[in-house]
Amino acid sequence: MRHLSNPLERFNKSFHKGNSCWEWLGVKKDNGGGYFYGVFSIRLNGKWRSRYAHRFMWEQSKGNIPNGLLVCHHCDNPGCVNPKHLFLGTHKDNSQDASKKGRCCMQAHPEKRPIGERNAHCKINKTKVVIIRRLYKPYSYTVNRLTKEFKLSRSQIKRIIAHTSWKHV
Repeated sequence: MRHLSNPLERFNKSFHKGNSCWEWLGVKKDNGGGYFYGVFSIRLNGKWRSRYAHRFMWEQSKGNIPNGLLVCHHCDNPGCVNPKHLFLGTHKDNSQDASKKGRCCMQAHPEKRPIGERNAHCKINKTKVVIIRRLYKPYSYTVNRLTKEFKLSRSQIKRIIAHTSWKHV
């Protein structure tokens, strides 16, 4: 196979024009949220740089992307590079678009919400929750005492005691 030195020529051979979406056929990268975006390598100043394919398409078809803006998908297909499906927006715009369409992880799959120790921000474990609930006595083992002992906020201790946090325990 002949190596294509022209980046645009190489790019244009890396997607399939379907009826609606133009699906990226090259390398795809997980953005960490389970969405696989097309990645395109381009040589800049003698070094190879990776670019998201949909961002490269925007720049080729519509111009520069202003600082702080994302290239978002109307079609909700992260592998799509059809310029008609792309729009510029802020992180807030993108989040609101996802929410309106029911694409937010918690909306689409509430059963996948990381609860308890599976939550990355978790500071305690199931055993400590059980201990906190057993120890709490309104006038002897107080919320203040528990906050100092377990190094948690008052509001978190109160939520644990009231079973509004760690409901599954």
